[in-house]
Amino acid sequence: MKSRTDRTDRTDRTRQRGFPLALSVLSVLLVPPFARAGEPDLKKDLVAHYPFDKDASDASGNGHDATARGARPVAAGRIGEAFAFNGTSDHVVVPPKATTGLTWFTLALWFRTTQVAASPRSRFWSNPTLIGASTGGWGSNDLALMLENGCLAYFHGLQAEGTDTTWWSSQRVADDKWHHVALVCEGQRVRLYLDGKLARGEVVRYSENGQESLGEQAQTAAGNALGPAALFIGANNEGGANYGFKGLIDDVRIWNRALSADEVADLSP
Repeated sequence: MKSRTDRTDRTDRTRQRGFPLALSVLSVLLVPPFARAGEPDLKKDLVAHYPFDKDASDASGNGHDATARGARPVAAGRIGEAFAFNGTSDHVVVPPKATTGLTWFTLALWFRTTQVAASPRSRFWSNPTLIGASTGGWGSNDLALMLENGCLAYFHGLQAEGTDTTWWSSQRVADDKWHHVALVCEGQRVRLYLDGKLARGEVVRYSENGQESLGEQAQTAAGNALGPAALFIGANNEGGANYGFKGLIDDVRIWNRALSADEVADLSP
């Protein structure tokens, strides 16, 4: 018959063998999600983050607080609160120091609208703008995410060629539902994601000599760094706030790197 001492010793040895395993499991559970293998680290190279909860302050920790001009917070956001824009004068100004000179970058945001506005494609820059900046002239350091006839569009200047490249989607987004858009610029190439998926659209190149359709593409050429003009959210910065967006915008983020497809998908669950 085993003594009480024998049983106690065996129990102690079992506990000792199990302790490292329990500690290992606990340590895995306590690791922050962004640090786990295979998980996107969306804080890496984050330049600015505007949750639009109460104000336009920067939540990235980099001190790039924006300035709200007319746009106001409302409770019905995609994540917490959002900013409402009136389609005319409302906009938010991102400080130029946050974006000037970026060649590899990502712009991402949530938006909701019923705005259906169409300008002739020869005047592509005059459509309602989600986020944009322009220094004017063909091929200037300009960029804008826009709405065109209720669909998503964007343009980006190619200064070396004196052209502006535009991308026209056929997927309607003016449906009073939340949509996520991410513009990923990799130097000479641009990828546009809508609701976490790589989007395709007709690419047209414009210059003083006319326009040229490059067909439907998922990627298109861009090529120059963002210029010194401040990015405006809810309007285009072209000598002031113009081409206003009417609707809600939430959770605007800017990175100084090109996010991967998996990272973009993680932003828009």
